[in-house]
Amino acid sequence: MSPTPAILISLILIILVLGLVGIFVYSQLVDLMESLPDITQRLTKILEQWNPFFEKYLGVKRGQTITYLKEELINLLHQSTAIFSTTLSVTTGIFTAVGLVPVFIFFMLYYRSFFKQFLLLLFDVESHADVIKTIEKVERVAQSYLSGLLIVISIISILNIIGLYIVGVEYAIFFGLFAGMLNIIPYIGVFLGSTLPIVYTALKGGSLIQCIGAGAALWVVQLLESNFITPNIVGGKVSLNPFASILALLIGGAIWGPLGMILFVPFTAILKVIFDAIDPLKPYGFILGEPPNTREEDKEPFFKRFWPFKKKKD
Repeated sequence: MSPTPAILISLILIILVLGLVGIFVYSQLVDLMESLPDITQRLTKILEQWNPFFEKYLGVKRGQTITYLKEELINLLHQSTAIFSTTLSVTTGIFTAVGLVPVFIFFMLYYRSFFKQFLLLLFDVESHADVIKTIEKVERVAQSYLSGLLIVISIISILNIIGLYIVGVEYAIFFGLFAGMLNIIPYIGVFLGSTLPIVYTALKGGSLIQCIGAGAALWVVQLLESNFITPNIVGGKVSLNPFASILALLIGGAIWGPLGMILFVPFTAILKVIFDAIDPLKPYGFILGEPPNTREEDKEPFFKRFWPFKKKKD
């Protein structure tokens, strides 16, 4: 197939899949918003039960907490015009991005050979073999990260939905899919995705067993993800150490917001590949990667290090 129809078919399939997922998530979110009045009443009752504690230990008078919340709700209603205008501008920006991003992707894919020739012109002919190897390695890193991440998110979302559904959490599909998608953001996304269904279940009057069960189900899925799913699917191709990943999250969030938190991890992995290929920049690639295990005992599984019955070496 020639490049133009291949690129167009790929873009159409991606847009269709993302559109279907977006429509489903939006419908679930609308149903969830309709249950907010019940959550507000439940929260009010909880605050009333805790009023004696607030009054005795924090010096807050009875009913003052509820009054404060009501005042904040009234102020929120007064600011509805500003909120509406801000939402409208953000929505317009999103639709603009949705319209422009496929155009950028099309031309980046269509001119990929042209960009490759441009990179080769930047270096001497003697270095072309090393440049091509570096480009191919960057392609493998980006492709393995994106495709592996998509597979991991799909598996985690299905497992989350099954676990929450067994426990009896309402909107299990939405919360399971939401927690799986937040797994894009390393470390932080796992915590946010696990907290939301537990808090919602508690505010909806769910039993303690349901709350613990929801947390346990999501915790088991995360154990499977970190120990079996991600290592076997993504592997060590995006070999950044946790400290470098957290720094990439912070820098990406400061520059591009949530989108930057998602994209700066693979960007940093690509930078590591480039640093490793250039001699003056190899120290920077070294500091971004995993530290080498110099001791033999560090290569053993964790539990064997503390196993008391070890065979003595001759």
